[in-house]
Amino acid sequence: MKSKFLITALLGVLIGMFCSCGKDDVSVNGISINESNLTLKKGETTALVATITPEDATNKNVIWSSSDESIATVSQNGDVVTKKIGKVIINAKSSDKNNIQENCEITISSSDNIQYNPYGDKQQW
Repeated sequence: MKSKFLITALLGVLIGMFCSCGKDDVSVNGISINESNLTLKKGETTALVATITPEDATNKNVIWSSSDESIATVSQNGDVVTKKIGKVIINAKSSDKNNIQENCEITISSSDNIQYNPYGDKQQW
C-alpha cells in the first residue's frame, strides 16, 4: 500500500512539473514598431524593433514580412535591407492566436546625388 501511494505521489509531482494546469495564457493585445514611416536610400539598412504588449504576454514571437522583397527584405529580427527604388510595407505580426499586427511604410530613393534633366544630361548636386 505504501509503494502504491509513493508511486501515485511521484506521478502527481511529475505531471505538475510538465503541465501548465492552472496557468492562464496571457494574450497579446498590441504590437508597435519603433518607426511607422521611413525614407531610406537604395542599399541602406535599418533595424526595426517590435514591442509586444502586455509585457507578460505568453507568446512574444513576431513574424516579419515585406510586401515586396524585390524592393526591400526583412529578417526575422527586424533587420531591413533596401534593394531598389520604390515603396514597401514591412509588417510585424504577433504569432499569438490573436494575430495582432503593425506596419512600417518605407520609401526607398536613389543612392546617388545625380539628378537628370529632361535632355538627358547629368548634373552632380
